[in-house]
Amino acid sequence: MQCGRLLLLLLLSAAHGRASSTAAPRFAGYRSIASPDGHMLISKGARDWTQLVGVRPLLSESTRRRLLGDITRPGFEWTVDRHANFPTTDVEVHALPWLDAEMAALLEAEILPSIERLFATDQRRLFVRDQFVVKYSGGGGGQASLGSHFDESCFSFVIQLNDPGEFTGGGTLFAHATEALSVPQGHCLLFCGYQHHEGVAVTEGCRYILTGFVDLRDEDEKVRPFYGTLPGELPRPHGAGSHDFPSPHLPTNLVRLQRAYGGAAGTELLEAIAHQPPALPHVDTERLASRCANFLQSGLVPDEKFYQFLQATVGDGTREDESGRRGRAGACPSEVTATI
Repeated sequence: MQCGRLLLLLLLSAAHGRASSTAAPRFAGYRSIASPDGHMLISKGARDWTQLVGVRPLLSESTRRRLLGDITRPGFEWTVDRHANFPTTDVEVHALPWLDAEMAALLEAEILPSIERLFATDQRRLFVRDQFVVKYSGGGGGQASLGSHFDESCFSFVIQLNDPGEFTGGGTLFAHATEALSVPQGHCLLFCGYQHHEGVAVTEGCRYILTGFVDLRDEDEKVRPFYGTLPGELPRPHGAGSHDFPSPHLPTNLVRLQRAYGGAAGTELLEAIAHQPPALPHVDTERLASRCANFLQSGLVPDEKFYQFLQATVGDGTREDESGRRGRAGACPSEVTATI
């Protein structure tokens, strides 16, 4: 079935190439099929439809320029240790509130629908795990590349922020392809995160991208085809086959929770999560429910992500004590802790 779909796409690609009278964007090493969103790309080494790559325009010029202005200003703080196995020089989108809000709108209206169409999934089963801006620096000025790896999410997207003419090298190289894939500024790559890929070294200048991880929360038989040839069973802690609720602090996921609980917000949402059965198909909110219940009862804030979730739901309902530990405003210092 997978091979059949890929063969059909290849035939469509050939027919489109013969029928088209205008020049279409060309991506070296790939066959391109025009789609409502942009282009579906098929590498010469692709063997099934999960190796499709989508390319589409996404960021407006004003958003792109504003973001570049923020992240290139003197003194901008980057992190280098957020990811254990394949760390990048990055900053979470959540650290820039205006960008967080803009990306939430783009995810709902553009990115998740594009993933749904490209990979025949259900947008209601897609949840954002992480979003971050990455900097690759050439000439020995910092991290230049990222080795071959697969992501912790079923789907990933990469938005090119600056003009590719501003740096040498770079691009995304998939294991099933022979050439690195680069796209114009403001454009977005969409692909299955379980496909091995690497960030090709930047040799001169700086390359800036915005990357996101998107989980598929669905029945195992609908997730397994994307897992492909990776070793072992579907890993339950996160990613493929996991049903946990990822990153509840991110706006798109928070809105999904609010809708699931009848529009509940603030403390009402915390109480609904803590005391009502999970309301999302194929999503386990048990861990989140436990944290909400503990917070409502004793003011405990176990980790930074839950703190951010509280800030998004109840705002200033949390505070720091003298040692920097966080808890509910009004809680006794002894109740404020970093663990549960």
